[in-house]
Amino acid sequence: MQGRGKARLIVFRVVAVIGGVLHALPIAFLAISALSAKERIHVVHNTAGLAMFTGVVALGWILAAVSPDRMIAPFQAAALAAAALAVASLVSADIQGGSITVAIAVLLVALHPARSLLFRMGRTAPAPLVLAALAALPAVVFALSNASLQRNGMPMDPHIEMHHWTGMASFSLTMFVVAVVAGLGGPNRRIVAMAGGLSAAFFGVMSLLYSGYPGAVSTPWAIGRAAGTPRREYEVRLRHSSRTVVRRRRRGLGGTRPADGERVGGRARDPARSRSGTRLLDGGRAHRPALHRPASRRTR
Repeated sequence: MQGRGKARLIVFRVVAVIGGVLHALPIAFLAISALSAKERIHVVHNTAGLAMFTGVVALGWILAAVSPDRMIAPFQAAALAAAALAVASLVSADIQGGSITVAIAVLLVALHPARSLLFRMGRTAPAPLVLAALAALPAVVFALSNASLQRNGMPMDPHIEMHHWTGMASFSLTMFVVAVVAGLGGPNRRIVAMAGGLSAAFFGVMSLLYSGYPGAVSTPWAIGRAAGTPRREYEVRLRHSSRTVVRRRRRGLGGTRPADGERVGGRARDPARSRSGTRLLDGGRAHRPALHRPASRRTR
């Protein structure tokens, strides 16, 4: 039985790494579309693909391959992103658009060695949930409009052939579910919050730089994605780090260097002593008492 569990873990890790590498290919697609004038019409679509497939899906799968029992929230985000892609494909009448991603996600959920943890919620974080509530309606409207373009577009359109409008719809829904995971997910959901914030910000910046190309959002939405989301995540991280420093200083575990006379761990810091407790001389050098060694006896 133990051998079967070990073999299952190996298969899970292999599939997760292969899936992660495949979903990192949007990096190359974006580079080609940004550098080639002929392919530049796809630059915004490839940006959304990178933000979703690489910034959320590939990241979650690779982190889960490294530590399946600890990287629960990144894997949850990747699984929900695949579910968002499945919904967008159905609404867009484009089943082939996300079939590979959905198939890999289903297989990884079935093979996950800590599958029971995937369906548990963590402690509630209000800030991401408020952001998710505010983004829910715009995300759905944006997804439906792009799904309509995929469903009703001309078959010879290159964006239709490459499933780009389906990808845009799934990207919109993915940013929503990422905010939900950041607010309700399991361990290491802070990684999800930062990855989602940076992905949304990157898409906003690219929409501003390539505002005249297909898929770019309007300027107010682009500025909101580029500036608002990372700032909110930074503030959440800053508050968390500040509380950590305060707790560590109360316990006398360090963090920032306390001022002279400040009470740390129940004791006032002595300015004439170093952090290790060694008394300092006037020049700031640590005073180390000389070792008294017994005189060696000369032997004949």
